[in-house]
Amino acid sequence: MSKNDHEDQKPKRICYLTGRRLKTSEEAYSNYIKRWNAENEERDQTAAPLPPGKEPLDPDRESLEHIIPNAIGGKLKSKHILSHAANQQLNEEIDTEFVKVFSSFTSRLSVSKDRKTKPSTSAYHTHHKVDLIFKDGKYFPSTPFYDEKSKTIYAYPLKNAENYKKLLIRDGVICEGDPIILADDMDGIIEVPFGLDNQNFKRGMAKIAIGYAVFNEIDRNLLDKALDVDNDAIFSRISLVPSFPLTKSEKFFEENVDKSPHFPCHTLTLCGHDGILYCHVELFNAFQWYVVLSRDYQGDDVFHTYTYDLLNDLEISRNDYISSVELPPELPKIDNFRKVSEWRLAFMAGIGLKDAQLLKEYNHFKFFQLSDFTRQHFIYNKAIALGIIKKHNEPHDNEGS
Repeated sequence: MSKNDHEDQKPKRICYLTGRRLKTSEEAYSNYIKRWNAENEERDQTAAPLPPGKEPLDPDRESLEHIIPNAIGGKLKSKHILSHAANQQLNEEIDTEFVKVFSSFTSRLSVSKDRKTKPSTSAYHTHHKVDLIFKDGKYFPSTPFYDEKSKTIYAYPLKNAENYKKLLIRDGVICEGDPIILADDMDGIIEVPFGLDNQNFKRGMAKIAIGYAVFNEIDRNLLDKALDVDNDAIFSRISLVPSFPLTKSEKFFEENVDKSPHFPCHTLTLCGHDGILYCHVELFNAFQWYVVLSRDYQGDDVFHTYTYDLLNDLEISRNDYISSVELPPELPKIDNFRKVSEWRLAFMAGIGLKDAQLLKEYNHFKFFQLSDFTRQHFIYNKAIALGIIKKHNEPHDNEGS
């Protein structure tokens, strides 16, 4: 059984945001029946309570929470860490905006989701200088666009292109007999913007870290650098430490992880020892940060890992993930990946503060590593859909295409 399916194995049933005990759906319904009977004992005897699942939702009822948001391909989930009301609250406060940061990747990578949606993403065509929308596997202009050089009208759906052609004929831009091409998909050099709101990004990473810690039975009261237990909230100011490779082996791994058959991955590493508790959150192998959960950790030593292969829709072991990048024989193997001392954590935080250029260069490298792979993956799958090429057995066989 994978950890994705382990939510029913956890004994604690406490909402980490409120500290209140979670009610099962049966308990919540039983309470509803008691309230209904008390409110309706002198009313029409023909009235009946609502059936299970249709009653007003109890705010303390258990709720299925994806620890990494499902909108970005997260599959690890639990019913035992957030109540229905808290889940809704954090979704509105954090998740809705947080997942938009990654929309350019989730829309172009064939990421499996529990909740089927058809997201759209904004983009820009650098040659035609028009704003685009990416949806249903196609890039199309936000308003119909006529390329005079290629005699092509781009619009989505094609019915809009037909209507725009009539408008151009009416205005004398083109003639009735001109050989005009109608298209609903643009190619060429396309830029996808990447925006991130600093506070929302930090709180989104903290929410993932808190969820994984509580999933692994860390008491909410021990998460004092991320969770405001007095006000039932995730702190606005979160301590994020940039993640850098600390050895030559780790540097080689990070520079070549896009060659792994498991790329890209979401990974989580929860570590507590010697007074420090943190969770290393890594999304799409590109967005890597240590979330400090406590600097006065008094609990047992812990080291838990989670690694999810996005394109193969598969949870894998950390060892399989690391060994999928073959190191040169002169480099030692990587042990306890992401387990660092408080001194090392402070060292990386210092680099982030004192050498902003180094941090910028590394983050840009990881971002463009993912961007290049995403572009190739998208072109590869588009060529398959158009019948230009046949699908290979391995998703990474398209490298260099």
